[in-house]
Amino acid sequence: MVGVVERQLPTPRQPIALIAVSTVSQSIPVERLWELYAYNPLTGLLYSRKTKKVRKGFFNARRDNLITYYKRKPHCLSYGATVYAWCAGEWASPTVDHIDQNPRNHRFDNLRPATTREQTHNQGYFQGGATYRPDRGKWFARIVVEGKTIHLGTFSSKAEAQAAYQIALKGHS
Repeated sequence: MVGVVERQLPTPRQPIALIAVSTVSQSIPVERLWELYAYNPLTGLLYSRKTKKVRKGFFNARRDNLITYYKRKPHCLSYGATVYAWCAGEWASPTVDHIDQNPRNHRFDNLRPATTREQTHNQGYFQGGATYRPDRGKWFARIVVEGKTIHLGTFSSKAEAQAAYQIALKGHS
């Protein structure tokens, strides 16, 4: 996570004592979220303060639950990221991950700030950095470092590709 961790007294909207001071700025201030929505910690749902109804999100092609916010132009925000920002008092950096892998479970204790790599490792399809290419009958390994993909090679077995990924991961950590 980007930023500095400091100890602060928790507020009603910040149920944790350790608060990360993020350097990431989002287009919508968290204070505006507090004005627009109320949050139910038991269900993990946001309620509109204006209509008193549940603020439902919609799923896009990648199964991300999104919420739309309008102020001159529409903004699509992750429902989980919005709940995290509402509860923690700041936007997560860089993204929010659902610990139980259920994209509809937005309880605050199920959300955590995570990098794309951590999200991929949390999902079931991660195979240790190895990907099978059926057209070539080979496995290949690649790693993403600071947004750049580095090809590690093509291998005849999954174990060799995973070993190359682990070596590269240790070298770039």
